[in-house]
Amino acid sequence: MASIAAPAQADELALRNEIDQYLLSLLRATLAGCLIANFLLGIADFLFEEVHHPRIGALRFALIGAVVALWKYTYARQAVRRAIPLCLLALALICVQIVGPAVMHGDLSSPVVLSIALVAAASTAAPWGVGGQLAAIAVTTLTTIGTMALGTGELHVALYAYPKAAAALVCGMSLYAAIVCRRIHLLSLQRGVALVGSAKILEAREEALARLNADLERRVQERTAQLEAANTRLEQESVERQQATEALRRNQRQLRDILDNTTAVIYLKDTAGRYLLINSQYENLFHVTRAQVVGQTDYDLFPQAAADAFRTNDRRVLVANHAISFEETVPQDDGNHTYVSVKFPLRDEHGMAYGVCGISTDITDLKRAETRILEHQAELSHVLRVHTIGEMAAGLAHEINQPLAAISNYARGCGNWIRSGDAPPGELLSAQEEIARQALRAGEIIRHLRSMVEKRAPTRETTELNAVVTEAARVVAGEIRQQGVTLSLDLASGLPPIQMDPIQIEQVIVNLLLNSLEAMREVNGRTHRVIVRTAQDCTHALEVVVQDTGSGLTPTVSEKMFDPFFTLKRSGLGMGLTISRSIVEGHGGRIWATNNPDGGAQVHVVLPSTTAEPAPGG
Repeated sequence: MASIAAPAQADELALRNEIDQYLLSLLRATLAGCLIANFLLGIADFLFEEVHHPRIGALRFALIGAVVALWKYTYARQAVRRAIPLCLLALALICVQIVGPAVMHGDLSSPVVLSIALVAAASTAAPWGVGGQLAAIAVTTLTTIGTMALGTGELHVALYAYPKAAAALVCGMSLYAAIVCRRIHLLSLQRGVALVGSAKILEAREEALARLNADLERRVQERTAQLEAANTRLEQESVERQQATEALRRNQRQLRDILDNTTAVIYLKDTAGRYLLINSQYENLFHVTRAQVVGQTDYDLFPQAAADAFRTNDRRVLVANHAISFEETVPQDDGNHTYVSVKFPLRDEHGMAYGVCGISTDITDLKRAETRILEHQAELSHVLRVHTIGEMAAGLAHEINQPLAAISNYARGCGNWIRSGDAPPGELLSAQEEIARQALRAGEIIRHLRSMVEKRAPTRETTELNAVVTEAARVVAGEIRQQGVTLSLDLASGLPPIQMDPIQIEQVIVNLLLNSLEAMREVNGRTHRVIVRTAQDCTHALEVVVQDTGSGLTPTVSEKMFDPFFTLKRSGLGMGLTISRSIVEGHGGRIWATNNPDGGAQVHVVLPSTTAEPAPGG
């Protein structure tokens, strides 16, 4: 019901508003006519003196002021709600304008007729219905009678002059006319409001439809643009995907070409040891195909011992989770081959290892060549040691003669005590013990010389560097005493033992000591002194420095001293420093020489604190 009543109330308000607006427009037109009439009548009063009356002029000016004030008020905001009272006020002013001058001229009949005509005209001009028309009749009647009474000064004259029967008839007719006019006006207004409402509704619907069309068109355009952008993006992604696919295929071909054309054996296993991939070199060496190997383990392809070694190394890589290099022995058709295998874990996007990749290079020929080089180096080292012993023959003979002479002297003394018959038992026992000690000393010297000159394969053992330096100094002690050279050993304490061949390292130090003695042989006016120092540097490597007070190194000697067959000795081979360098580098170390600021030279030998075990046979 509320939804039905709401449009009816809206229509009623619209009709009332239309009527009030029409009454205001009619009122403004009436006031404008009244104002013009007053101006024209005022002018006529001044032009025609016979109709001039002072009170009429004052009345007209008062009426003009009232009309102007009322006309201005019709434009106020609240005037619409007071349209009928304003029209009745205007009707009273018009009655005063009609009746007042006529009464002042003594005419009482024409004002009555004009006021009755004014009421009749109002019924058809102003559609205000019965109530409004009755109010108009009352206002016109009272205004006319009152104005006539004021003008004549007698009320009964005014009442007598007003034609009552005619006025009643006209008033009744005006009521009927007002009803008819109201009804006609309402019908026209209702139709107008309906048309306007329909037009507004239609216009609103057209506007809504236009907005919907515009919004739909905008959405269609946006969607079309989105689809075009998506289509363009899809086309671009398709092109990029094709390019990426082609690049991936090209990379796969390149990777396959690299894998199949390398001389290394390349393979991939999962964490359980099953093969996932092999290259052509693997197929050629072991006479298998990819189809036969993929899914198999090393236990399906190799003997038990080799498979165990491969699996152990794979597990070490997975546990360490980084690349590790191994030497692996692999059985092949012509026997066992040695491979250097670099194995590393492959990880997924989460960092978890899913396989082990290996790259194995056959180093069998290299190992054999290294073995031959080591054997040749051992032979050269043996020759050098024999030559060194030959150079030290006089000093060594002196070293051996000392314990032998002591043995001879103590033995002769013991014989003399025994022949005399009064040999003191204590002194005789002491002399026999000294004979035994000197014999052991001579035997130790001979044993050590024999170990130096014997031909043997290189070995590695954990040895104290200070002990090797001390033994080397003992070997050259005779030469040092013969030349009157002072030897000082400055050995650092707490040095860790290292893996080395003690005979070879001793040979290097002996060679350096002999070179220092040779360098000081022709230097006069200077104290002949050799200092051997040991130390550990910041990288934990062990260092031996042999320093002398000889003639030092010339640029030529410094440049060529480690070259083969370069020597300044008259009877030298020129291989001592060359072989010494190969021995030191074979231990993973370095050797170099510099001049001392105070004269002489010093040779540095640096050995790593840990040295890898040599390969079998090397």
